[in-house]
Amino acid sequence: MKKLFLLLIFIYTVACTGSYQQVKLDTEITASNREEIIKQTAEDYIKQRLIDPASFEFAGMQLTDSVGSGQGNKVRNEFAYTYLFRFKNINGFGSKVLNEFIIHVTPDLIRITKF
Repeated sequence: MKKLFLLLIFIYTVACTGSYQQVKLDTEITASNREEIIKQTAEDYIKQRLIDPASFEFAGMQLTDSVGSGQGNKVRNEFAYTYLFRFKNINGFGSKVLNEFIIHVTPDLIRITKF
């Protein structure tokens, strides 16, 4: 009974953590190059995992959240961002589908999570 209980806890933990990929960057992300670096990094990561990489079609990227330091309503330094990345591709059945990923960004790391 104890082994079954531990097995159920393990399965629950694995199911809740989700899958993600962290990409360490060679260059620091700044305000001027942030969106282009994020888009290119996400495209490269996703295309490597598609059945038909040639069918990849960028559908949009939207900033959903940012974290910064400051006082009151004045943010002095934003240092973490969350984007919703959308793309279309042809799945294994030949249908074009819309996919979404959540991308968490810090100045030196991008974390890509399947939505």
